Formats: sequence, C-alpha cells, structure tokens
Amino acid sequence: MTKIIAVQGEDRILLVQQSAVQGRPGPAGSGIIPGGTTGQVLAKASDDDYDATWVTASGTGIGTGGVTSVGLLAPSGLVVSGSPITASGAFTIAYASGIQAFSSAEAAKLSGVASGATANDGTVTNIGLIMPSGLVASGGPVTTSGSIVISYASGIQAFSSAEATKLAGIASGATANNGTVTNVGLIVPSGLVVSGSPITSSGTLALAYASGVQAFTTAESDKLAGIASGATTNSGTVTNVGLTMPSGLVASGSPVTSSGTIAITYASGIQAYTAAEATKLANVASGATANDGTVTSVSLQVPSGMTVSGGPVTASGSLAIAYASGIQAYTTEEATKLDDIDPGAQVNVGTNLTYSGDTRTINSSTGSGTTLPLVTPSGAGLSPATSFSTITYASGITLDFAVLDGQYRTISLSGDVSFTTSGIATGRATVLRLLPGASERTLTFPSGWVFVSAKPATLPANKSAVLSLTAFGSADTDCLVAYAAQP
Repeated sequence: MTKIIAVQGEDRILLVQQSAVQGRPGPAGSGIIPGGTTGQVLAKASDDDYDATWVTASGTGIGTGGVTSVGLLAPSGLVVSGSPITASGAFTIAYASGIQAFSSAEAAKLSGVASGATANDGTVTNIGLIMPSGLVASGGPVTTSGSIVISYASGIQAFSSAEATKLAGIASGATANNGTVTNVGLIVPSGLVVSGSPITSSGTLALAYASGVQAFTTAESDKLAGIASGATTNSGTVTNVGLTMPSGLVASGSPVTSSGTIAITYASGIQAYTAAEATKLANVASGATANDGTVTSVSLQVPSGMTVSGGPVTASGSLAIAYASGIQAYTTEEATKLDDIDPGAQVNVGTNLTYSGDTRTINSSTGSGTTLPLVTPSGAGLSPATSFSTITYASGITLDFAVLDGQYRTISLSGDVSFTTSGIATGRATVLRLLPGASERTLTFPSGWVFVSAKPATLPANKSAVLSLTAFGSADTDCLVAYAAQP
C-alpha cells in the first residue's frame, strides 16, 4: 500500500510518499460506538479507554468551539471588507486609495529615488541659474531646451595652484606694481659719499670714500682692532691700561697692568647693526613703530582753522596745509597783544561819543554812530520798548513775567478771562492793554495781587483798559497792580 503525506512549512509544502507491504489482519478493535444523531459528536464519558458517548455540540468548547465573531486588521495601506464574520463568509483585502502594488523592477527604481523627492509629472518650462559673486551665467533661463554657460565676470579669472601660492604670499592690501620708478636716491653712512643721486629716469649711483677716509685690508683691519681708541705711539713701557666704555658696551679684563686682553661685549639688550640696517634705522623717525605692511594711502587730518589738499597720497605726492578762510597766523608781537585782551571783548570803534536828543543817535568822532531805540525799565535794566505784539485770548491766561518783562502786550477779549502768573522775580514788569469788544467782560485776578487802584470785576463793552504789573519779589503777593479803564 502507498500513502502520500503532505507536510506544510512556512513557505512550501513537502509531499512524502510512503509504500508498505500489506500485513496480516489483526484482531478487531473497539471501533466507534453505534448510535448518535446528526450534529452530535463523540465525547469521552469517563477516563477509561474506549468509554465514549454521543453528545450534542454546543458553545462550551466541545466540537465546533465557542467562536462567534472573527475580524481582520490590516496594516496601513490595505483595507478590509467583510469583517467581522459572525457566521460564515470571506474577508476581502484591497489596497487603500492611492496605494498600489509594485513589481520587483519598479521597487528597484523606487530604491534609487532619494527620500522626499517629488514625482516629475510634467515638463520643465523654465530653468534659471543664480551665480555667486565673480561668476556670470548666460543662456538662461531655459524654457524648453538649451544650455546655461557659466563664465568668470569681467576682471575675474581662474588661478593655478602655483598662482594661488604666489597670491598667498602677498600681504593683504598690497597694490600691484604697474608703474615706473620715478625717483631713486641713496643715503650712505658717515665716511662714504654718493654721486649721481637721485636717479629720475635711468643712471648709476657712484659710491666713494669721503675725504680722509680709506679702505683697509683684512690684515690692517686686524691691527687696528688691536689698538685701543685714542692710543698714541708706544715709546715706552705700558704699566697700566684700562678701558672706559660708552653706554651699551661692557669691558672685562681691565685694567691690564703688564700684559693681557680687554674683552669688549655688548650690554644686555644691545646688538650690532650692519651698514644696511644702520641706513634703515637712519630713515626711521624717532618713536616710530615697526612697519608690518605696505603703505598704500597717506592722508592728513588737520585741526579746526586749517585745510589740507593733495590727500590722500596713494603713490607719490605732497600734502599741502593752509589756513582756512578767515584764519591767519600771528606774529609773536600780535600774539602778545591778543593775550592782553579779555575774552569776549569787542572791537573799540567809536570814541568821544555824543548824544543828539532830536535823532536819539550816539555819534562818534572817530567812527560810525549808532541809533538807540526807545527803552523801558525792566528787571534786567533798560530794555528796548519794541515788543508791542498781542497775547492770544483764552478763558485762562498765564502771564509769564520772565517772557513779558519790559514789554507791552495787547489782549483782545473774546469772552471772560481769568489770569494766573509764573516767572515772578524782583524788578520784572509788564503793561497789558485789554480790549473787551462789544460785550462786557468778567475779569478774575490772582487773590494775592496787590491793587494800588480799585480792583475791577468787569470791563465794560467798547472800553479800553490798561493793566500795569510790577514785581517786588517772587510771589503773587509781591505784585503791585495798577488798573485804569476809559470813563
């Protein structure tokens, strides 16, 4: 007899064929007990073998079990219909709206698309290019097809590695040498003279020893080095030789009383300079600091009263300083005269002044005369009686003595008025003309005012009045008031 056995794994089914030889029949077994009806199942009646009975299936776990509802949950991107099943039925699984299956080739394409990329579902209609400083783009924007050409902007170029190295060695701010040297001179140390300097176009600088100066051979130089400064011809026996050194040098081994050597060295912090270094130092102004770069521009700022032209100098040139308009230099004698004049003094124009009562003019016998205005007394003394302007009407008017001192003012009353004061000080005074118009006006004054005439309560219509105020202190009670109106 041959049997086929199916073994199911996770991803495949294994079929196993088994062949066997039919043996001899054995004794009869117990078999299934007879009886039972449709829908009943066989169940154990006790723990004994073969003790079974027919029972009706129910939801107690016997037979079909107690499952009454089966649902199905699907992952995101899938939807399930027909769920739950409470009796019999089938689940239907479908892709959610906008979700679809992909073939292996399509999945490979998707794996090559960067995360966040959007689908190209149209035709590119316009492509432009924005360039950084130093580059320009032409041919853009491209609206259908074409090419955008990138090039260097005017005055911009690419550099090779060698050229970039050269640029790295040039100090920041250095300028290109694109001109011709117009003036070359030479300064030499004491003992040398130079001729042919300066050279303004082309030429040769000639260097020679000054009169009385000569060159020495190495041997002669060695001899001279062994002779003390100021030494004279040795016509006797040296018994004691000392050496006094200038600042910056120290001597050891001094004095020599029979034979020996005096050693001269530089003091701490002092060093020797070559002739070239000495020339450089000679051209450096006292107090100057080290020059770490190349001077590319020189300008000059001058104090008030002076002007400068010709600046800034970027290659060669001169700065010219001049006095500003109206400014001049003074000699020592003129400066002495100015020192004797008090600050704020005015020019003395007139002398021998006379007064004419008819013209009210001050006449000078040596200069121009001047006309004096009419004056009125005030807290500051005599003040020009020229302010006859008006005070704008308001139902409440503050009289500021600091402003009105020595002045005459007119107030046209469009209604009743109440006066208050400020700026009261000893000696300040003012005179007010009151014009009531076609209606009677009520007048209210500070309670502290001291009237030297009758204190009015109203001003009749079409009648002018004069109010004169004089302060003898800083309070309202220090104000003396005189009032008079048309009869």
